[in-house]
Amino acid sequence: MNHDALVGIAATAHAAVLLGALAAYYKFGDRTEIVARSLRGIDDTLRELRRLIAADLADALREDLIEDASVAAAVTAHAYVERPAPLFASERYRESVREFVERSTSRMVDCRSLVLGRDAWSRAASRLSWTLLTLVGYQACVAGLLVFLDKTGVVQFPDSLVIWAAAPTAVLILSCGLWLVLVQRKHDIISDIRQRYAE
Repeated sequence: MNHDALVGIAATAHAAVLLGALAAYYKFGDRTEIVARSLRGIDDTLRELRRLIAADLADALREDLIEDASVAAAVTAHAYVERPAPLFASERYRESVREFVERSTSRMVDCRSLVLGRDAWSRAASRLSWTLLTLVGYQACVAGLLVFLDKTGVVQFPDSLVIWAAAPTAVLILSCGLWLVLVQRKHDIISDIRQRYAE
């Protein structure tokens, strides 16, 4: 294969990847409204989870927080003093808290998982966006150099350089695939939790 044919094939391949990367960036890279809508939904679910947990805690402690008529007596060498028993040191209070924790553990775990999932999803989406933008820039640069410099005869790149220019493209495409899988996986986890608490 002669040099002109190799450059033609390479320029066509890089231009095709550039078009695909631009389409992927349009779909996944612009995170303004898609992210805002998704985060709004996550925040609504978190608010609902926190409300449910707080209601469970209020129910669990309602009886304990009603003023207790029991009195603790303290006898010292000089006096006999009666004062209210400390609420938070009572066995009944501790038992109520333990029951609340046992009853609400899954909601608390879901709340934590939702926050961690949201943060991981946001990081992966950001990395996907930047990787796609890097791919677009690299493809535009390589295709432009091949078409405007090598094809016009201004500069003739060595064949090995033209071939090896595909290596960063492959790495960037694989990175995009990895970030896309992570974004989708985190989104699935978030969706599962949101479905559990959908009204």
